[in-house]
Amino acid sequence: MADFAPVVFRLALTQGDPCGIGPEIVVKALQKWQSDLPCPLVLIGDPAVLQEAGRRFTSGKTEKFLSAAVTLGPGDPLPAPEQAPLVILSVSRLDPARLKPGAPGPEEGKAMRAAIEAGVRLCRGGGADALVTGPITKAAMLAGGSQHGGHTELLAELLGVERPVMMLMNDRLRVVLATTHLPLAEVPKRLSAEALLHLLRVTDQGLRQDLGIEKPRLLVAGLNPHAGEGGRLGREDQEVIAPAVARARAEGIAAEGPLAADSLFARALRERADAVVCMYHDQGLAPLKMLDFENTVQVTLGLPIVRTSVGHGSAPDIAGQGRASPQSLLRAAEWALKIAKRRKGVMIG
Repeated sequence: MADFAPVVFRLALTQGDPCGIGPEIVVKALQKWQSDLPCPLVLIGDPAVLQEAGRRFTSGKTEKFLSAAVTLGPGDPLPAPEQAPLVILSVSRLDPARLKPGAPGPEEGKAMRAAIEAGVRLCRGGGADALVTGPITKAAMLAGGSQHGGHTELLAELLGVERPVMMLMNDRLRVVLATTHLPLAEVPKRLSAEALLHLLRVTDQGLRQDLGIEKPRLLVAGLNPHAGEGGRLGREDQEVIAPAVARARAEGIAAEGPLAADSLFARALRERADAVVCMYHDQGLAPLKMLDFENTVQVTLGLPIVRTSVGHGSAPDIAGQGRASPQSLLRAAEWALKIAKRRKGVMIG
């Protein structure tokens, strides 16, 4: 019988906002992983910022680990994962002493975008099997010249995908968002039957491909109280959401809705629905994070690469204080590895 070499997977991990909790949770995750890395890693960010974070937030316990890493510039060739279990890919040269916790500026915004771009290049070029992103600050990204302040929109641009889908999940619930970072008054204007049908298709396919769910069951929330109450509380539920759900069902997608959001989540938990499709950001994320904030992660569906992220922001209110938990980042890396293995047909225990 022929011998087969084991498949070695590698994750690319961006540090996020250098003025936020990103570097802190990265080094705290490294501290947990030091004796047992889940797989080879490429840390993308600023070596000096990461070293300073290791000194401050892990009592120096990761400094030796970071110092032993292979440090590369953007144009340097990446060694094989077996040869370098930990690589730091430098995309900026920031002075840690000049960074203001919770107050990133344009230079930090440029560094955030550069890290995301480098992660996408690695995944597209085969240097990494999945991208795990640390939390960014949208205002700094925009101030740094990016046209997109959020990860999902920027990844869509970089990867040439028109409408990827943001899904956040923990062990109890999965939530998919029809709109993301919008003022509430703008949400009805952005909803259309065509866009919702696309979202239902991408969600159905993503749950099958990345999570191995054979026949995903989707519960779709209404926009208005009581799902519009027959049009008395708004007509979007009848005129936009219901037609999209009907078309999805005609294609064989197991979707149901629009359903009143006030009782929908209790039903989703009771019946173990595979995902809840929500019309706007807080409609879905408030109940999800109430159930299990620290273990909530984000998975972007509909991309040609695997991308997961923490389920929280850059937390400017606690940046630099050593209070941030790495748990969401640890879970995001765990899920990235699982999805990458599933896409490559590797058996998952």
